[in-house]
Order: sequence, then structure tokens, then C-alpha cells
Amino acid sequence: IEPGKYDATLKIGIAAIKGTYKGIAEVADPQPPEKYRLIVEGGGTPGFVKGEALIELSRQDQRTIVSYQGEGQVGGLIAGVGQRLISGLAKMMLGQFFKQIGKELKSL
Repeated sequence: IEPGKYDATLKIGIAAIKGTYKGIAEVADPQPPEKYRLIVEGGGTPGFVKGEALIELSRQDQRTIVSYQGEGQVGGLIAGVGQRLISGLAKMMLGQFFKQIGKELKSL
């Protein structure tokens, strides 16, 4: 929608958090190629999410190491499903994201 800001749509099909979420993802404070902050905010019928992560890239031999740390807030029905389900879902989605990025990079 403008440099560093993107419309985002996320569809989740798991238990009480099932639904479509719409929001904004922003790449903030970029310091290429070492690090940047990712800020997300959105909502849908099951509730809302807000989060921020610091993503750092470092080189190790011929590989790129991706490190991240972040925190988030949830509200509405999502908050009722408990921290354990949300944490597990976040880990699963990160795994899927990095797997897909790997496929995309291999096809270049």
C-alpha cells in the first residue's frame, strides 16, 4: 500500500481460531542486509492480533542464519483458546513460511 507497508490476508483453519484475518504488515527500521522489524496488526471474526518481531540475518559459511524474537497480543475468541495452542500455531506457521521461502529460492 506504500513503501514498506503491505495489505495482508491470513486464512487459518484450526479450532476456535478458524477464520480469515485482514490487516497490515510493515517492515520498519530496515538495516539491510542485517536486520529489520516486522510489525503486524489485523483482525477478523475470531478476534484481533497485534505483533512485532525483530528479524536478524547473519552469514555463516555459505549459509544465511535467520534469528527472530517477538511478542504479540491477541483478543476476542482467539484469546480464549489458550497460550499453548497459539504458541504451537505460531511455530507451525513459521515452519511453513520458511519451507515455502526455501522452495521459492531454489526455483530461482
